[in-house]
Amino acid sequence: MAPFGTLNTVKLPNFVHPRSFKIFAAAKLNNLDFDIPPIKFGVTNKSPAFLAKFPLGQIPTFESPSTPDQDGEPFTLTESNAIAFYIASSGAKAGQLLGTNPEARAEIQKWIFFNELQFAPPVSKVTMWRAGMTQFNKEDEQTGKVDTEKIMLVLEGSLKGRKWLVKGEEGPTLADITISTTLYLGFQYYFDKEMRKRFPEIVRWYEQLKEVPELRELYDTPMVEKKEEAPE
Repeated sequence: MAPFGTLNTVKLPNFVHPRSFKIFAAAKLNNLDFDIPPIKFGVTNKSPAFLAKFPLGQIPTFESPSTPDQDGEPFTLTESNAIAFYIASSGAKAGQLLGTNPEARAEIQKWIFFNELQFAPPVSKVTMWRAGMTQFNKEDEQTGKVDTEKIMLVLEGSLKGRKWLVKGEEGPTLADITISTTLYLGFQYYFDKEMRKRFPEIVRWYEQLKEVPELRELYDTPMVEKKEEAPE
């Protein structure tokens, strides 16, 4: 199968760039593949050739050959949510991923914004330093811990009585995939065994995502038994 386009991101055997995870999940469900050129973060994405296409040097970015309305120009996208939406729109499971009615589509957008504005920021504060991606910051750890707990309680309550985040949908939508992007690192570094006991609905729902045949390999990552304690 020919690649659907080029995805500029960091992808290693045991690591997927957190903002690219939802893009890969949508692609798996739509049976789409990417060309992924080797990238050295901070070097490749700061090169003149890269910046000519993507002036802010962001990762991930997407590009594909010209479409009929592009006047011969390659189609390029930045912003992971926009890329994930485009990939979700571009295959056989677009209806499932984007919602089957106006209410479902609106709720999917609600969860995407919820993740971007409410969920991902505090979880990043408590996971990124544990994953070795940033330096420890005591204030961030304290605020991240409190806010993560609050948001997890909201998510736990929202999943009660629902198979998926959006009521009535028969399979995972872009809402499920987007929220799981934040939990992908969370389960590996912060949401340890003791914490998971307090959020059975979230764990049940995430394990359910791992059982979707197209997603099994992508989601098959170990969950931390005991998180690293913050320095004094």
